[in-house]
Amino acid sequence: MKITDEQALVAKSLISGPKDVKEIVEDTGLDEAKVKEAIDGLMKYGIVRMYKDKYRVIEAVRKGLEQKETLNPEEYKFRVYAIFEGMSENKVALEKAFNEIVEKFKADPRFEVVDLNVEEILENEGVFTSMFEAEIVARTFHDVVYMILTYGPTSVELIDPPRFEVKASEGQAVLMDVVEAVHSYTQIIFELNRKLGAIGGKKNIVLKVNKDGN
Repeated sequence: MKITDEQALVAKSLISGPKDVKEIVEDTGLDEAKVKEAIDGLMKYGIVRMYKDKYRVIEAVRKGLEQKETLNPEEYKFRVYAIFEGMSENKVALEKAFNEIVEKFKADPRFEVVDLNVEEILENEGVFTSMFEAEIVARTFHDVVYMILTYGPTSVELIDPPRFEVKASEGQAVLMDVVEAVHSYTQIIFELNRKLGAIGGKKNIVLKVNKDGN
């Protein structure tokens, strides 16, 4: 990977904070075409990301690539990008819950966080929302599925590898985790349904599947 002088200028500009193309032009003195070309190259290298019409460098770059230098690509086979969202009518409760989740996520031993960005809480018609995006690396596909089931991202992108094989034993472990999670969700839905039925004086609505699948 060879970084051009223009790309270095753009990356340096973004280290101080997210910027759009116009702001980068003003900060670097480069013309718009060269800035866009530099950004395209940096995004292909995975150094720069875009969110809400602004570009930013990933956390690993901001920290002098310390994290990336300590990660062994042979050990961490899977690279995943995920987005997590939350909402509440209580801003304080949302902020507290999100901070706790982010700290737990960063400290989880099942994967390593390469990049993480937490957005500010926004308010719309009395409802507060927030999100954070993260890039992680994991040793096994089982660890990736664990991350999804534990933290519930709203979007997941498998960056690497382009192809992979799963041993039967690992596949079985993954399936059991999914079954356990689905069973837990089903129990919660059933209990809510039962309580709502008791409150409304109506029979519970239960999904029934016949042997023929109908």
